[in-house]
Amino acid sequence: MTYPSHRQFHPAYGPPPRNGPGTTALILGILGALFALVPLIGVIAWPLVILGLVFGIVGIVRWRRGTATNSGMAVTGTVLSAFRTPGLLDLGRGTR
Repeated sequence: MTYPSHRQFHPAYGPPPRNGPGTTALILGILGALFALVPLIGVIAWPLVILGLVFGIVGIVRWRRGTATNSGMAVTGTVLSAFRTPGLLDLGRGTR
């Protein structure tokens, strides 16, 4: 009669990916782009796109280091925030 072995092999997992900043950058970039289109609420877009740009850069750095896996979200959030910032500057001048 054979008895089952009591040894259990557990696969070695690394730490979970830290995808928070990339996801946050995407959400803030989308919200900043949407709020910038509304005339009176466009002021809310300023902090959103600035924070989206910061979180996007942090997400890209984490992806390049290998601690994050969502490069697409980080890059898209950074691009949305970066392209919306000059648009807000242009809207701030007004027309004369």
